[in-house]
Amino acid sequence: MVPEYWRRVILPLESPLLSPSVLDAYFAASAPAGIHFNLRASYHQTIVMDAAHENARVAMLVRALLPHLDRCYALYLTLMYRSSTIVASAILDGASAANLAVLCVESFVADTQAPLRLRYLRCPSVNKVSLDARSFVDFVHASKTWEEWNSSCMSVQADFLRYRPPHGAPGLSPAALVEALFILNDARGSGDLRLLNRFTGTLLFQHIDSSFISTHFPWRSIPNASVMLVDCTVPTPLP
Repeated sequence: MVPEYWRRVILPLESPLLSPSVLDAYFAASAPAGIHFNLRASYHQTIVMDAAHENARVAMLVRALLPHLDRCYALYLTLMYRSSTIVASAILDGASAANLAVLCVESFVADTQAPLRLRYLRCPSVNKVSLDARSFVDFVHASKTWEEWNSSCMSVQADFLRYRPPHGAPGLSPAALVEALFILNDARGSGDLRLLNRFTGTLLFQHIDSSFISTHFPWRSIPNASVMLVDCTVPTPLP
């Protein structure tokens, strides 16, 4: 087999054929090339698995990925349940992904408010992170991962994806999201490589109350960034 042919493969989570042995064959076929690992639940309109079943499959498959994580240059986990992303984060905690450039963890049903359990993932080369808004806040407050992001990387993209907790459950305040965003800046120290001062990518806010932008952003400066709002309501004019 030609390894380059196997670098980008979408793995359907619900397929009964997808197993650790199939993943081992995929990893062998793609070696030693870097890989774009994309585990995707493709049943968003029709429920195929309940949360417990999906949790178990995600745990099994992410464990199979661990020995090959250093070969990943992109890791996409597009799952139905947020609880499955929590399971995956616990397995990835403490692992090394030295070549990882893109980390995208997304879910469609916020069946849990549990915090992301990714305290540390060695990924110094990351230049794009996509997380639901609640997980992003957890990531900033509890993880030391971002402290090692390559200071020579001059383009960083942060995507904050939708977080919709069950009806009656407390949501995420806009202030908490903004605070987490600027912790990334302030924690870089007083040097000239502060994260947001060198940010040249796009801040994507999706399905989030965006009124906080006019309140919080005037007193902060992200000179080279652009902000994209998707399905957001802006009740006041932007500054």
